[in-house]
Amino acid sequence: MSLGLALSGGGIRCVAHLAVVQCLQEWGVSPSHYSGTSGGALIASLLAAGKSPQEILTLVKEISVLGLLKPKFSSQGLIDVAGALKSFTSHLPPKFEDLSVPVMVTATNVRTGVCDVFSSGELVKPVLASCCMPVFFCPIQIGSDLYIDGGVVNNLPADALIGKSNYIMGVHTNPVAHDYRGTSVKAILERTFLLAINGNVKGNKAVCHSFLEPEVLKDVKVFEWKRTEEIYTRTIEWLKPQMPALTEEILKAAG
Repeated sequence: MSLGLALSGGGIRCVAHLAVVQCLQEWGVSPSHYSGTSGGALIASLLAAGKSPQEILTLVKEISVLGLLKPKFSSQGLIDVAGALKSFTSHLPPKFEDLSVPVMVTATNVRTGVCDVFSSGELVKPVLASCCMPVFFCPIQIGSDLYIDGGVVNNLPADALIGKSNYIMGVHTNPVAHDYRGTSVKAILERTFLLAINGNVKGNKAVCHSFLEPEVLKDVKVFEWKRTEEIYTRTIEWLKPQMPALTEEILKAAG
């Protein structure tokens, strides 16, 4: 079987990726390739490094959002992403080649405006770059270029899996609630970012053989760390009834 799993960004909503992988594993299905951007890139890399969904969930729950968002005064961003994510990246090996499952990490090149794909060589820097939400996190320099969140250009890098997997599953953790009533600057800023990234996933959604977008995440905000366990549990409850048909489809595609 060759299952490629494309994982979107989405802040704390990316915990839903752990629930999806947990359900797949319980049904005897394991991805042969991962692609990911932003939080999806971090989770894909940790999974490919041998961490279980439950182990990663524990890491997430141990992190304080105030500690994560410790300010660093810079003209490029408010927060040092390397320091913020050290509790996660310390569990990653030095190189992509050291992972047990191939991973494609995407990050946006500030100079070219293109979403570049990283799959070999140094691992941590591309993962950090992929997680650099503009304004919040300082960009990461790779070579002579600066990189920011891959989700700015492509929040579902399913295209990176074309030719590598005979079945591509996309998991997008940013469903849009259509009863939105927010009026504050913060709420409107988050809503604007959500709408923008939803617009850029349409092309890659068509690449996927199956596309999962847990509707139970509609009311979850990017940094609502206190809802970590709830996100995980609700996503599993949402996905479990779909697993028999989904597993049959995946295995059928595997031939």
